[in-house]
Amino acid sequence: GEIVSDAIALMRAHLKPMYLVSLPFCAAYLLLREAGATTQTSLMQALADPTHFDTAQIPTMLATGSAALGLQIGGVIAIQLLTIAIIALTGMIWRGKPLDIGAGFSAVLLRGAPLLGSMVLYLLAFTFAVVAPTLLLSIAAFAVGGPVVAGVVGVVVAFVLALAAFVFFTLRWGLFAQTGVLERRGGARALSRSTELMHGRGLPFLEGPKFRFSVIYLVGFVLTATLQSLFVGPRFVIALMSGWSFSQGMPPLTAMPLWFSIPFALLEVATNALVFPLASVLMTLFYYDLRVRYEALDLDDPDDPDDPAPE
Repeated sequence: GEIVSDAIALMRAHLKPMYLVSLPFCAAYLLLREAGATTQTSLMQALADPTHFDTAQIPTMLATGSAALGLQIGGVIAIQLLTIAIIALTGMIWRGKPLDIGAGFSAVLLRGAPLLGSMVLYLLAFTFAVVAPTLLLSIAAFAVGGPVVAGVVGVVVAFVLALAAFVFFTLRWGLFAQTGVLERRGGARALSRSTELMHGRGLPFLEGPKFRFSVIYLVGFVLTATLQSLFVGPRFVIALMSGWSFSQGMPPLTAMPLWFSIPFALLEVATNALVFPLASVLMTLFYYDLRVRYEALDLDDPDDPDDPAPE
């Protein structure tokens, strides 16, 4: 509770610099996300019309699908870069240093590539933990019961493994962004340092870092998801009014009238710039809480190598 209240107080006290830093990343996220959704929609419309399907179109469709995936990944990267900037600013605030917006962007330039390397390792471990067992069990189910059984087994196993892998890795590597920015680590070193910080230290589960992390993570998720869900309703209504086929998913903003899509996009960017930083602030304060509580971090040490200010 104290960390949540501290995070809200910090956001209120430094809202303007946090907001100004967040705006360009949130705008890039929305543009990349909607471009990816538009590209994906065009691909699904082409696949939905088998009468005009031609094998010569396969390379074009593969390229379109790859472009849609790349744009969506680009949106995720934009949010990850925003996380780096907010962590750096939160570190400066927490240590009582003068807040410099430029330091947030400098941190993105200095720590962006190493932190994205850590994220790739995170995703590779997650993917391997889910895909390999799912494939093996699906093949075994196909040999026993045929394609229908294999499909059911594959879906169920993939869901269970994805949930288990997410919990397992997040409760160990959930602070890799903080260790990467504030301790200047990258790749596997950021992940292993996060694991070290999240170690139970023989404490009861309800008092350990993993449980406290889970609570803070859920608080941040609920707050951001609740505000984000406010944007689903209006899009759903406009889609119904325009006769959109929901078999193609939620329509991208480019498929909606300009009188709705432009103000809606601006409002979403403005809201995201307020909401997205909160989760990073929460986790960064939790990181410092662990450092002070278990490692006796001295905030007044001028030679501390973990100073978040860019080199």
